[in-house]
Amino acid sequence: MAPKRQRTQVSSSTTDSSSASAVRLRFSTPDVEAKYTRLLSKPIVKERGFLPSGKDGKLLEMILEMGWVPFCEAPTAVPMSVVCEFNVNAKAKKNGFTVVRGMTVEYSVDTIRRVIEQPARKPGQDTWNDKTSEDFDLVLIVATLCVPETHWKFKRGTTDYSTFPVSSMNKFARAWNAFIISNIMPSSHMYDVTVECTRLLWGILQGDYVDLGMVIYQGILRFLRVSTTGSIPYASVVAKLCVIVGVHWPTHKQLQILSAPIDRTTLATMQEWDGGKPDLKGLGYSFDHLPGERPAVGAAQSSKTAWRS
Repeated sequence: MAPKRQRTQVSSSTTDSSSASAVRLRFSTPDVEAKYTRLLSKPIVKERGFLPSGKDGKLLEMILEMGWVPFCEAPTAVPMSVVCEFNVNAKAKKNGFTVVRGMTVEYSVDTIRRVIEQPARKPGQDTWNDKTSEDFDLVLIVATLCVPETHWKFKRGTTDYSTFPVSSMNKFARAWNAFIISNIMPSSHMYDVTVECTRLLWGILQGDYVDLGMVIYQGILRFLRVSTTGSIPYASVVAKLCVIVGVHWPTHKQLQILSAPIDRTTLATMQEWDGGKPDLKGLGYSFDHLPGERPAVGAAQSSKTAWRS
């Protein structure tokens, strides 16, 4: 016998009236429904596929090694109404469950891990999620990732680090950052790298195990705390969570959220610093002589890494 569908109090007769097969939207109170209407006017974070070729440094090799191929696939179009209903009802319930089209949808860490096909941690592999801020030397990280004379900007009126420019990194690190701010830690910082994204980028480049399910779950919770402000994150993950419990929607009601995938064409547009050779994983540059040094005449130069203390 099929399980009974959970019943939810309906406060209005709001329907998707553009379709003859419309499914009634369900909200616990008129206030929740009003928040849904407001959320419909918000933009969605433009998620991107990460599809490098075997000739793009070691990007493809790294994706395969981490088992992230399913997660890096180009996301499909998703329905705006379903994503918004998920979020406003999740904010109202605040218990790890929400209601979409009358169906109970769970968004626990384990469920998110399942829908994104997160791989298991390998024996002996460091776990990025277990590290604290003290485990990251932000000055050394920037010195290692960036061209010489790159510095952190500070938060206004403080000595706390804020951002550094994306353009100071080689294109392979920039590609990872573009994927991070679209799919893992959504951010409006397109031209600067935040502290939070820097730590995640460093973990990826070091080969740490990243519990994506936990990161996305925490990101959903952050958005729910301010669910009527900012762009709506993780739309494709939300759609997958809804699909596995049987939520359906008319195909013509989908919202195309794809941006151009991060692929060889995208990487070709990322201008490189001409002072050295980029590391194939994204860890800065190497060159024959440091900026300001005169190369020795008639002598082979040792390769040096572009970093400053």
